Amino acid sequence: MKKITMLFVVMAMFALTANAQKKEQMYVGGTLGFAVQNQSVKDYSATATAFSIAPEFGYFVADNIKVGAELDYSISGGSHTFLVMPNVAYYLPIVDKLYYTPQFSVGGGLGATSGYTKGAFALSLNVASIEYQPVENMAISMSLVDLSYSYMAKVNGVGFSFLASPKVGFRYYF
Repeated sequence: MKKITMLFVVMAMFALTANAQKKEQMYVGGTLGFAVQNQSVKDYSATATAFSIAPEFGYFVADNIKVGAELDYSISGGSHTFLVMPNVAYYLPIVDKLYYTPQFSVGGGLGATSGYTKGAFALSLNVASIEYQPVENMAISMSLVDLSYSYMAKVNGVGFSFLASPKVGFRYYF
């Protein structure tokens, strides 16, 4: 039992002293996402391929706390959505250069489907996101589990994805 407790203490100390994201640090980057989704409305069911691209900017307001914004463009089946997504994330060091980065986003914009354009709204919680920094100013991120809600006139969606629609991102810190 003492060995397990000592191992836990050493790991916690290492995680707390790992290279942290510093206050006033900024980055630019973006993410790419791809998914195959099953969609069903009443008696109709179909499979659609979804693609998203989201350039982003982030600013650390405190050590390990980032606020930012994404410009998210996605295509799924016959619908297109453009959203401005402000977000907040917490960077928890796992080991040197590897971070657990849960993120909450909320945003609005425009969506087009079936020949009409309407307002769109979305909420998202990335609960299993990680970031790896192989060199000082560059990082690779990946989101594996995403809980989301989206609304566009006559098209509502609540989603939960686990490895079904991973997103990969790249970031440049300055």
